[in-house]
Amino acid sequence: MRIKLIIAFLLFSASLSCQIEYNYQQIKHWFFFPLLAYTEETSLVYGGVVIYDTAKSKENFDGQWSNVIQHSLKNQFRFISKANFSMLEDYSTSFALRTRSWPTTIYEFGNESDKNSETKYTETEYSLELNLYRKLYRYLSLGVNSEIGYLQVSKRDENDYIDWQKTLGNDGGWFNGLGSVLKLDTRNLVNYPSRGVYYRISYRNYSPKWGSDYEFGMTEIDLKNYFSTSPNLILATHLDAKLTHGDVPFQRLAKLGDRLRGFSSRRFMDNHRIAGRVELRTSPFYNGIYTRAGFVLFVETGKVANELAEIDFSDLKLSYGTGFRYKLTNSEDKLNMRFDIAFTQEGYSINISAYEEF
Repeated sequence: MRIKLIIAFLLFSASLSCQIEYNYQQIKHWFFFPLLAYTEETSLVYGGVVIYDTAKSKENFDGQWSNVIQHSLKNQFRFISKANFSMLEDYSTSFALRTRSWPTTIYEFGNESDKNSETKYTETEYSLELNLYRKLYRYLSLGVNSEIGYLQVSKRDENDYIDWQKTLGNDGGWFNGLGSVLKLDTRNLVNYPSRGVYYRISYRNYSPKWGSDYEFGMTEIDLKNYFSTSPNLILATHLDAKLTHGDVPFQRLAKLGDRLRGFSSRRFMDNHRIAGRVELRTSPFYNGIYTRAGFVLFVETGKVANELAEIDFSDLKLSYGTGFRYKLTNSEDKLNMRFDIAFTQEGYSINISAYEEF
């Protein structure tokens, strides 16, 4: 553990040096900086980030567009382009464009899967998610959400834990879905809110009607709260549920590792997930270069289940830890570089990345 911590600290320090050196690379509303990151799943990740932030530069039009390109020492490649824009007075849109070639590991499905059941494979994805919203009343919006995606599975390990021939999604294919979304957003800021809520409930139907090779449904409930208990102390909470039905391919199963930092993303997977997270954030320094520094403490818990009747508060998995933050931009809405170490009953995990976890 000591060696990994030293390596992670050196990577984080090198990443901060890159950010500080390139902090001047801001042209009007454009921001550019290199990126060094680290997770247990990826090892060292290197790449770059380009952000366009309108900062309300145009009347009735504001938002942010971020582009991240990454490559890891495990030969994992990913490009993500995300945007959120308000248009006119009552309309807004968001999209996420993804492409990746991702050697990774999955385990037996279920909440009690064996850690020794790891099975390696490579997943290739091309997808576009699009949301269109219309304001109903002040902070409340109703919209449509859609996904067009194509996935391939290759380089599969053969073992006694995963029977690929019986695993839905083994053949890859198209994942096209259409649905609706209800959103309540009272946050004062997007990247680093100190007060307000972000509630989002969505349902998406994947069907051959939309050109999908799989027929299933997916409901997601996302409830985030932010409280400022003092000028430099924020309490953030997150309650989350993902519920699926139908013939769900394994790529779209609910993943507990997407919410608990102490586990790899595919450590626990099944049809349904519930999760809860609490994080205390502080920026205790008022003067000098230290004003860019911040710290967090967090606790996360949750489980996955095969049937809805199995969703309860027994056999919850636990992840807890601490982290360091460094502000990359001078704007009020902080964009942070983060270093987190999370502990579980199975060990620990180190994560270095940009943006807050939630």
